[in-house]
Amino acid sequence: MSVMNCSWTTSFPSRAQSACASLSCIRRVTDGMKAKGCTLLPSVLPSAFSRTRKRTSIRWPTGNRSTTKHGVVLVQFPFDDLSSARVRPAVCLTEPIGPHQHLILAFVTSRIPASPLKTDLVIDAGGADFAATGLRVSSTLQLHRLMTVTRVLLRRELGALSPPMQAQVQERLRELFELG
Repeated sequence: MSVMNCSWTTSFPSRAQSACASLSCIRRVTDGMKAKGCTLLPSVLPSAFSRTRKRTSIRWPTGNRSTTKHGVVLVQFPFDDLSSARVRPAVCLTEPIGPHQHLILAFVTSRIPASPLKTDLVIDAGGADFAATGLRVSSTLQLHRLMTVTRVLLRRELGALSPPMQAQVQERLRELFELG
């Protein structure tokens, strides 16, 4: 059995785009191809062929490839109870690690606490370095809220922390992990 010898990739799209591309037409085409000895891979079958009619999608790598340590990015960040997630800003604390390009990120929130924790770094909108971060409003970098993701999951890079902010992050991480 060979997928390469089949006309699936060349004949099916033109038939699917025609007016007769009903579910029965799709089944006739695929049944005929199976009879010819073709192997149909589930990843190339249209979602209309599925009896459950599940929506399928392909995640294309949309992450920014220039993301580096101390970059401010947008990413799906989970809630504390893991019930859901939301696209939030975060700061990359590492360069990409390993073959899967994992990054360790720290959560950024627009809420400024009345009494910040020792792991919180307030990024003030009035500061000289604020524009370079790409954030819209004053925010708090919470270094105790960390997550590891692959680079592909990053939505977009907003900006970067300035060298003085980077030094503050390093100092607070040393305190957090008691590295002296």
